[in-house]
Amino acid sequence: MFKIITTSLLLAALAACGSTKSAQKSQIENPEENLLAIPLKIIDPSYPRSAACQIVSGWVSFEFALDNDGKPIDIKIKDSEPRGTFEKDAHNAIRNWVFKKEIKDAKYYYVMEFKVENDFKKSENYRALCHS
Repeated sequence: MFKIITTSLLLAALAACGSTKSAQKSQIENPEENLLAIPLKIIDPSYPRSAACQIVSGWVSFEFALDNDGKPIDIKIKDSEPRGTFEKDAHNAIRNWVFKKEIKDAKYYYVMEFKVENDFKKSENYRALCHS
């Protein structure tokens, strides 16, 4: 199985081949001192098939503002690792999330981490996804 790990609250939701779990990602820097966004509604991102089959993990960090309903606007990808792997799926998911709006006109940041579990390669999901 693989997981999408996101910063902030501890959340768990099953996805087709994995689960979502939240965890603090303190090693990602926030040089602009933006506020850590707290999600209220999460839509699981897709895990890129090629990354899952190659057991690739990584992360994407975002900067954005929130509209009056707590939806992210002016979303910018600040950094990612590995580059070119998770950005599209992470961006497609986060634009549908809802966050707690704490301060009007503030800039927020959020880090979404993608991780493949150690036993994924032995699972039926791996065989179905990567050998079809």
